[in-house]
Amino acid sequence: MSTIPISRRTLIKTLAAGSAGVGINAIAPWVIPETPGFAVNTSYWSIELAEKNPAPTTDIVCDIAIVGGGFTGLSTAYYLTQNLPSAHVVVLEAERCGNGASGRNGAMLMNLTGDTYMDMSADRALHERLYRLTVDNIGRLAALSKRYGIDLDLELNGTLVVGESRADADQFADIAAAAQRRGVPMQFWNADQVRNHIGSRIYSSGLLEPNSGQLHPGKLVRLWKTAAQSSGAIIHESTQVSDIQHGDTVQIHLANGRTVRTRKLVLATNAYTSKLGYLRNAVVPIVNHVAITAPIAPAQLEKAGWRARMPFCDNRINVTYLGITPDRRIHIGGASEQYQFNNGVTLPSDTQGAIQRLRDEFERLFPELGQVAFERHWWGLVDMSADESPAVGHFDAHDNIYYAVGLSGHGVNLTSVLGRILADVVAGRGAQWNWFPYLNRLPPYLPNEPLRWLAAQAAFAFLR
Repeated sequence: MSTIPISRRTLIKTLAAGSAGVGINAIAPWVIPETPGFAVNTSYWSIELAEKNPAPTTDIVCDIAIVGGGFTGLSTAYYLTQNLPSAHVVVLEAERCGNGASGRNGAMLMNLTGDTYMDMSADRALHERLYRLTVDNIGRLAALSKRYGIDLDLELNGTLVVGESRADADQFADIAAAAQRRGVPMQFWNADQVRNHIGSRIYSSGLLEPNSGQLHPGKLVRLWKTAAQSSGAIIHESTQVSDIQHGDTVQIHLANGRTVRTRKLVLATNAYTSKLGYLRNAVVPIVNHVAITAPIAPAQLEKAGWRARMPFCDNRINVTYLGITPDRRIHIGGASEQYQFNNGVTLPSDTQGAIQRLRDEFERLFPELGQVAFERHWWGLVDMSADESPAVGHFDAHDNIYYAVGLSGHGVNLTSVLGRILADVVAGRGAQWNWFPYLNRLPPYLPNEPLRWLAAQAAFAFLR
């Protein structure tokens, strides 16, 4: 795999630069329309998802409709019920709550945002405020878990970014020093410290963020769904949206022939948002694959040296990320990111090749474990923006339609931060978030097809 020292952000910017300013770009959405797709979630995490609620059998009139039943949509629904107890809040999920990225991810609970985690160039006070916001959100998750009696398998032993080269070590040392000046307690780890905690001898260094960790994403979906419903939100699943008509009253036409009329609409669909005709040029859905082992015997795990129960990821373009469950299963994801033509969201063509690359990487990192079988594997989508920044707010042209996109790999924690912000903005309390740099703005422009796909293929081929 490539070790060319450029960031994932550079990869997405390459995609933008490689296809901007061409005439077909302007007409592509009409010439090459996107098609919806909702592959069923078969991840290990999906075992813990709650049973489906039924689709609506009559037309609905509500105050606020939310399209999308993942972390963003469910947390928005919950916080709306706290802000506006008398409001009629309805969630519309095309498949099953947690069917998208919320139920397919790498389970890492990270702080900050994708664009600020490894880049300390932002204003010092702002950086510290973003960090405290995300750390506080983890505390909110823990408190909600206790309140509703749903164990999230939450472990806050920190998260680790690892690198293999001397240049990585120098970069990590600089980042840790800059982070500490900003009130972010990141630590530089040398090769011995990394090896003593996670075992692998591959890495030269690491960057530890101590106030983070891992959890069970399926259980977190269950928690948000329980919290939202217990607080009065109505959730419909197997409820695909086929068309949206703007106006003072938004009309949402469903695939089953029913209509939802609402004063305000929240789009909480992340990588699927362009399928509804919105934000096609804000994010690009990148395919990630994940695999998980059967439980590994304690003696075997000790032999491999993974003593600290902390998840970790590397800093390569095709990032690899790993975590460990309470029953000692190791899950590994990434290693070969893909983009499918026209924001494709159905089964990727090179699934077996991607899983083999995960297998090869697993054995490279932990040769002591030998041929440990993958018990299950799956794929999902990361909604990447060009600069890895999120975006949340309302549209200028339609101020009763709200959105949140661009989680860029930080969604397990950041989604419910954005859900809380959305709920405040929808309720007319958004002024308190004016300091938040991602409010009512969109990420840098990403172009349309076919040049988006061509640029992506060229970039991925070069990096491999």
